[in-house]
Formats: sequence, structure tokens, C-alpha cells
Amino acid sequence: QIVLQTLQKLKNEGKTIVLITHNPDLAKFADRTLILQHGVLK
Repeated sequence: QIVLQTLQKLKNEGKTIVLITHNPDLAKFADRTLILQHGVLK
């Protein structure tokens, strides 16, 4: 929870954040989502 709050604060400050996750719930926080599937970026 604290990590997500910190990431949100940084985002609000205009910082770019790259987050790599297997958790779709975390991916919902992103403005843009890219998926790597079978070695292909989608």
C-alpha cells in the first residue's frame, strides 16, 4: 500500500515510472500498459 501511494505521488509530480508486474491489479494503476506475450510486445 505504501509503495503504491509513493508511486502515485511521483506520478502526480510528473515523474515517469516503469513498473513490471505479473499482477493485473497493479497494472490497472498505469496510464499505459504493454504486454509481453510469447516474446512479442503488444
